[in-house]
Amino acid sequence: MLNAGVTDQDAKIAGEAHESGKGVIIVVNKWDAVEKETGTLEEYKKDIYQKLKYLSYAPIIFISAKTRTKSK
Repeated sequence: MLNAGVTDQDAKIAGEAHESGKGVIIVVNKWDAVEKETGTLEEYKKDIYQKLKYLSYAPIIFISAKTRTKSK
């Protein structure tokens, strides 16, 4: 689903990885499909960390498989 944000299933899987002591990197795909303005990336990060508070240590990477780009 495009632009779904953090889903319940995402949170469940992330929680299981966190509880198991596994390393976590949060990857946001289809970043090319998001309309961006100044501060968009920071707002997305803020929203993700708000929903996944227990993963505040995990880096977030924004990618586009289509355009082969990434942002941190």
